Amino acid sequence: MGMSQWTPANPNVGFGPARIIEIEPGTCCVGSWANITLTRWVGRGTAPAVERVGRVGDEVRTQYPAGTSAIHLIAEGAGMPTPEAREGLIKLMNRKTDRLGCVAVVVGGSGFWASAIRSLITGMRAVSSRAYELKLAGNIEEVVAWFPDHHAKRTGISIDPNELASALRTANEWRADA
Repeated sequence: MGMSQWTPANPNVGFGPARIIEIEPGTCCVGSWANITLTRWVGRGTAPAVERVGRVGDEVRTQYPAGTSAIHLIAEGAGMPTPEAREGLIKLMNRKTDRLGCVAVVVGGSGFWASAIRSLITGMRAVSSRAYELKLAGNIEEVVAWFPDHHAKRTGISIDPNELASALRTANEWRADA
C-alpha cells in the first residue's frame, strides 16, 4: 500500500502515554507519543544523541508511514550542541521531509542562553529543507495552540490538544540519568 493511500481507521482515536524509547545519559531522552517523536534535551547535544533521535524518528515513521512530526523540549541551560551535533541535526532536518508534518521546539528559560539557542535553530533552519513548518516556542502552551492543526494537515492524524499537553508535560519531566 503506497504512502498516499494509507489512512488510519480512526484518525481521532486516543493514544497511550508518552514513552521513552532511548536515553543518551546526561544529554537527552527520545521517545514518542502518537505519531510524534519527542526529544527532551537536558544537556549539550552530541553526535551520539542526534543518532538516537534519528533512530527513534525512523521507528516512529515505520509505525506511521503517512507521516510524523517532532517536538523538541530544550531545558534551560542545556548548553549549545557540539558542531557535530549541529551537522547531524541539519541532516535530520533534511531527511524524509515528504513525510514530516511539522516540527516544534520549546526553548526553556530566557535571557542570553535562550536567545542564542533560538538563533542557532533559526540558522540551522536557513540551511535546511523548508518542506515542513517549524515553530519556535517559549513554552508548552504555545506548542499546544499551534501544533495540532499543522500536524493534522500534513499527516492526516488528528490529535487532541489536551492529550498533547499531557504528553508534553510528561516528556518535560523525563530524566536523562545514566
